[in-house]
This record gives sequence, structure tokens and C-alpha cells, in this order.
Amino acid sequence: MADSFLFDVADSLLGKLASYAHEEVSKAWAVFGDLQGIKDTLTIVKYVLLDAENKKDQNHGLQEWLKQIQNIFYDAEDVLDEVQCQESRNQFVQASGSKRLKVINTRDRLC
Repeated sequence: MADSFLFDVADSLLGKLASYAHEEVSKAWAVFGDLQGIKDTLTIVKYVLLDAENKKDQNHGLQEWLKQIQNIFYDAEDVLDEVQCQESRNQFVQASGSKRLKVINTRDRLC
């Protein structure tokens, strides 16, 4: 059903938002309700995007709009990846032994 690239990106974002790790982080950072609202809206938007993809060849304005939406989705994915990366860093620091090891290991770890 979903041949649309943007539909797939939206679906990927929904998967990340629904993941257990993101739910736990969002609860800890008190943004869980905001993310739930985004998930609900994104579910609707991905189907609108699928319709728009099917009609984009007939409308140049629609093509430009889809490009802008694609950039927004990439930015959203980057934010979600950074949240997950930061949570991984925090968990690593908590699991590390001494403070010296925490500083060295945290500095050396890249996401």
C-alpha cells in the first residue's frame, strides 16, 4: 500500500516515537503528553502524504510542499535520535564505576 518515500519516513518516525526507550525518556523529561499528541497527528499526516504523493506530478506547489515536509521529518528524526543517544549516555554514565572512568568513557563514546 505504501509506495511513498515520505509515508515510509513518517512510519519510521511513528516507530521511534512508539519505542519503549522513547516513552521512558519522554516520561522522565515530562514531554510524554506532547509526544503522544505528535504521534496522533503524525498518524493522520502520513496518510495525507500518501495521497499527496499520488497527486504530486500534477501540482508543482504540492511537490515543493512535500520537499519541505521531508526536511521536517529528517529534522524530527535527528531530534529523536539525539534523545535516544543522550539517554544511552546517561545510562552508561550511571553504570560506570568511578567518576574518572565516567568522564573518560563518556568523552570517548560517540553516538
